[in-house]
Amino acid sequence: LLTQGIGHTKFKDSPLGKIPESWEVKALKDSRIAVIDGDRGASYPNGDDFQHSGYCLFLNAKNVTKNGFRFEDYQFIDEAKHRQLRKGTLERGDLVITTRGTIGNIAYYTEDVPFDVIRINSGMVIIRNSQNEISTEFLVQLLDAPIVVDQIKMMSFGSAQQQLTVAILNNLNLPMPPFDEQREITKTLESVGNQIAAESNKLSTLQQLKKGLMHDLLTGKVRVA
Repeated sequence: LLTQGIGHTKFKDSPLGKIPESWEVKALKDSRIAVIDGDRGASYPNGDDFQHSGYCLFLNAKNVTKNGFRFEDYQFIDEAKHRQLRKGTLERGDLVITTRGTIGNIAYYTEDVPFDVIRINSGMVIIRNSQNEISTEFLVQLLDAPIVVDQIKMMSFGSAQQQLTVAILNNLNLPMPPFDEQREITKTLESVGNQIAAESNKLSTLQQLKKGLMHDLLTGKVRVA
């Protein structure tokens, strides 16, 4: 879907290989999509600044996973410390991508996220889509797809710890279908994703059931006739 689209019969060469004739390929930096680093200056919070509750959620590596945001383990800074920092505050509709250690994990800051003030840490950047050429939902799918993930793997650096920079992200090439087709592709991918999630939950339930039955059989709680 992200390389051949829906219903196309005519294709052309591009930096990403064959794509439909009506599509374009643009670097992130040429798409009016901002890549925003966090504040890494003298006011960057340290251990004494973090609290179990507070004004601003300060993201850690465990909060941005391959499956989006996860908030089982979190930390806050107070409003005074938040106001000492400059860039790095999320706006609803932003994406967060991890850039150090486990690179390329993506989370989408939608209205469903239960925190109103969030900041990224030094191992993340914000991707902010402020134009109407590309759907943010489509961008989420793109950044998690092999056509972009392979570019990230090729351009990342570091032997002990993989890293990405703002410059690397700005140079990622993205396939750009017409907006209506982006929405169709996104709808299809989200439907498949929901089906996978439902089947995964079903599998987990069956595995737990099997584990319980095996325990009952092996301990003699249930006898085999």
